[in-house]
Amino acid sequence: MPDTFDSEYSWLKTWKENPRPPIIFYGTSSHLIQVIRERGLEPPLGEQDHFAKDVQFLLSLAKKAKQKRSIELAEITLLEHAPNPGPLRLTFNYCLALQQARRSTRRLEALQWLYEVFLQEMEKVQGKGLEEAEIEEVKKINNELRDLLITTRSVIVYVSTNLDKLQGLPPLIMDKKELKRAIKGKSPWCKEYLSEDRKWRDLSRSELEKCLERAVRGEMNYQAPTHPSTFDGLGGKIETSEPIPPSDIIRIELVQH
Repeated sequence: MPDTFDSEYSWLKTWKENPRPPIIFYGTSSHLIQVIRERGLEPPLGEQDHFAKDVQFLLSLAKKAKQKRSIELAEITLLEHAPNPGPLRLTFNYCLALQQARRSTRRLEALQWLYEVFLQEMEKVQGKGLEEAEIEEVKKINNELRDLLITTRSVIVYVSTNLDKLQGLPPLIMDKKELKRAIKGKSPWCKEYLSEDRKWRDLSRSELEKCLERAVRGEMNYQAPTHPSTFDGLGGKIETSEPIPPSDIIRIELVQH
C-alpha cells in the first residue's frame, strides 16, 4: 500500500485553514481514464450506464430466445454487480478505493462472461429464436468487451477538491469546535481508536496529528479496541452529487497486479 499521507497537510487544522484540501480517492477501471481526464469525475460515471444497458440488452434477447440459463445469469449479474444509482462515492481510505477499483474490473469480467455463455447457449440451438442481426450484435459487443479486458486495469484517482461539495465528512474536518474537542481527547472516537496503553494527553504533536489522520483515513490492519482487523476511518465513505472537474484531479494511478 502506497503512502497516502500528505506531509504538508496539517490534521490539527480544519481543511479551510490548510493550504489545500486533503487527498481523497476514487477507484475505477483504466478504460475510463480518458473520460476522467477530459470531463473529471461525474456522478454517475459512464461505466455504470453502459453496464446496465448491456446486461438489459442481453436479458431481453435471452427472454426472446427463451434461454433460461442466460436469463438467470443476467438477473444475478444485475443483482451482484450493477452499481447503485446515486451520488459519486469517494473515500479518504486508499484501501477502500482499491476495493472499489477491483469491483469495477470484476464487473467487466462478469459482463463479458455473461455474453460468452449466451453465445454458447445459442450455438447449441443453432440460433433459433433470434434474428441473425441480433446474434451478430451480441458477438460484436462480446468482442469489444474481450478487447477491453485485455487492456483494462484497476486505477485509483487522487482528488484534491473543495470539501464543501461533499457529504458524510467527519465533523472535525469542517468544524473547529469538533477538532478542538478531538485534540483534547474529548470526542467519542478518541478512546475507541487510540491504543489502550497510551493516554491522549501524552501524545506529542506529531503523534497526535498522525492519530487524527488515521482516525479520518482509516488503515488496513489498524489495531483498535472495537476494530481488531481493519478500520475504514471516520471518512471511509463520502459522497457528492456535484461533478469533480479535471483541475481537481491530481493523479491517476494504475494499480499493480
